[in-house]
Amino acid sequence: MWETIGLGIGIDALKAAARPAIRRARKVLQGPRRSKHWRSRLNKEFARSVLVYREATEEPHIVVDGDYQLTDSQRTKAKEHKRELEERNRPNDSHAIVQGEPSWRCDPVVFHVGGLDFASVQALRDDGVKPEILSVSAVILCSETRRMIVHKRSMESATFKGCLHTFGGAYMPPGYHVKDDGTSLVTTVLREVLEESRISLHIDSSCPMILAKELATGFVQLVFLGIDISGGDARRIEHTWEGNVEQIAFSELIGSLRTDNWVPSGKVHVLAWLALGAPGLMGRARFGEYSPRKAFDSLVPR
Repeated sequence: MWETIGLGIGIDALKAAARPAIRRARKVLQGPRRSKHWRSRLNKEFARSVLVYREATEEPHIVVDGDYQLTDSQRTKAKEHKRELEERNRPNDSHAIVQGEPSWRCDPVVFHVGGLDFASVQALRDDGVKPEILSVSAVILCSETRRMIVHKRSMESATFKGCLHTFGGAYMPPGYHVKDDGTSLVTTVLREVLEESRISLHIDSSCPMILAKELATGFVQLVFLGIDISGGDARRIEHTWEGNVEQIAFSELIGSLRTDNWVPSGKVHVLAWLALGAPGLMGRARFGEYSPRKAFDSLVPR
């Protein structure tokens, strides 16, 4: 009898001792805690500038439907912009204009696009048209140095001159450029980051993605949330004519996000990363006194 009672007490004590370890294991399996209703909160806070459609588990599929059609006057303006780019020794890269409204509930989302060069994009903007340019961005960080790696746009940029942004750029459809991106949006972000910072990325297949639109410019964006680079890569970053690279300490990130120095969509990308628990970050994620979720909650009203 006494042995049975003793055994019962021993099992209860073991269960009590094991509970903290079980809770920690569950947290690891469940992943970082997310902020509640983060997408609707972002869409409400940035209603005039950015729309987050959804998370994506698969890279979107792209169908190129030929050239995007311009009017005669737009073609004339495009020729003028092309001459200006040549005089300034700037590239006239190809772009993909989203045609029709995609079915956002599908995974993967299918984009039908028409090809166009940058001079023609400028001609459309001159004409009051806001072309929906397919683009890709990435939230990049360095766990080793505890810093966010962001791009400060050049004063020569067509939009949001001198503002902070995540890395990325327009998808270049096949058949319009010598160095096109094929059919992969991953290729786009790898190319853009290399061009803007001189570093090569590795994107893990588990990296979270969101689909969004920058309402002010019409850019339709696939965004990779949380790509970790080494400290060595962070030290080797170079500036280019497209802008400078800034490294923001995690302890200063919240203060930076409270300013108007950001491209609105870039700010949304970083906030979405915080809302999802700062994926890709190794070690304990702290931003001053805040966890990622509480950092998001402090910046975006419920």
